[in-house]
Amino acid sequence: MSCRVRDRCLELERAIVGRVSSGNLGLDDAVKLFGELLDHARPASVIAINQLLAAVSRAQRRGSSSSELVPSLFNRMARACSNKVAPDLHTYSILINCFCRMGRLELGFTAFGLILKTGWRVNGIVISQLLKGLCDRKCVSEAMDILLRRMPEFGCTPGAASYSTVLKGLCNEKRGEEALELLHVMADDGGGGCPPDVVAYNIVINGLFREGQVDKAYNLFREIDNQGILPTVVTYTTVIDGLCKAQAVERAEGVLRQMVHKGVKPNNQTYTCLIHGYCSSGQGKEVVRMLKEMSAHGYQPDIVTCNLLMDYLCKSGRCTEARKIFDSMIEKGTKPDVTTYNTLLNGYATKGALSDMHGLLDLMAGNDISPDHCTFNIVLWAYAKGGKIDGAMHIFDQMRQQGLSPDVVSYGAIIDAFCKMGRVDEAMLKFNQMIYEGGSIPMPCSSTQ
Repeated sequence: MSCRVRDRCLELERAIVGRVSSGNLGLDDAVKLFGELLDHARPASVIAINQLLAAVSRAQRRGSSSSELVPSLFNRMARACSNKVAPDLHTYSILINCFCRMGRLELGFTAFGLILKTGWRVNGIVISQLLKGLCDRKCVSEAMDILLRRMPEFGCTPGAASYSTVLKGLCNEKRGEEALELLHVMADDGGGGCPPDVVAYNIVINGLFREGQVDKAYNLFREIDNQGILPTVVTYTTVIDGLCKAQAVERAEGVLRQMVHKGVKPNNQTYTCLIHGYCSSGQGKEVVRMLKEMSAHGYQPDIVTCNLLMDYLCKSGRCTEARKIFDSMIEKGTKPDVTTYNTLLNGYATKGALSDMHGLLDLMAGNDISPDHCTFNIVLWAYAKGGKIDGAMHIFDQMRQQGLSPDVVSYGAIIDAFCKMGRVDEAMLKFNQMIYEGGSIPMPCSSTQ
């Protein structure tokens, strides 16, 4: 390598390190720097090249359409002279991660085979990419086999990230009992050198609650102390949320008091879970009390909390109070989302307040909030309930103009209106049209149930 080429190579490597460290490295610049560095590369340039590949991979995760860019750059690198710069274990790890995110798990295993062929000793980071890919494909049993059998064969001790990936995969497949068993294996023998951490416990507790195994989830939460692990705000919030959804709100508040007593500060989500619990059980006074406590601890209701409160008020027939929350959100700079609008729209529709409903729809359009299936279905049912079939048909057609296909709820509103008016033939035409078009792709929203 000539002095001129070497100096340019060092200059590029320094520039890449600087751009990566500052976070000021876009996708196009990363690809351009990759090509330029490859032309001047030395063996040690693999470090800078890996930084560029990682930057491209991160850009893809943020929504770039060039999903095959990392494999393409890797192939360019592989075609370069091996005495110039060659991929290392980190390079292959980035490639495997990319293949798994692309859903090309078979290519990820092919790249893993190349690592083994090269003779490198694999590490947990590389294998964790494959474990995640398998779990995303719902091949959790295969992931378990790699975790418990193949990793030790490779001389690689499973780490916390590997176990957490498999635990999450099991819970996502509603195999909470197996996740609990694996967690206890980790605790009993140190997981082959990796006892469970608080993240592992959080995953399994959440999984058990989601399966409705409330007592097992709560007992596992109490077991944490015996393991010498300190629950985090995520742990407590997960338990509080699970208990509230199981309608054990008083028990959930007991966990909140325990949390505060142990010096763990509740966050906005913690209070929102309890507010949701009290709203669901119709305990309005407790909702107000919890809002005051939330405010006293320096938290203000966010959009999720506001949506819950508005839903509770609208279902109680208190749309005026719900509208005050809506207006206060705007005054405080919190932009209502489509769920916020749908909640209030459903309240108006239930009361038959079509004028208020139209005013809110105009405001929604003025604030550039695009209506979704739920929005249209709420309005359709409001018109149908009021016997305004022409208005309902106009909304039905407008829905298509917005690029949304009517679902079973949309058709149900129209068919119901026609039947109530004695126009059965027209109702049958709509029914046949629904069958022909495939009916209900989107799930009905709760507001129209």
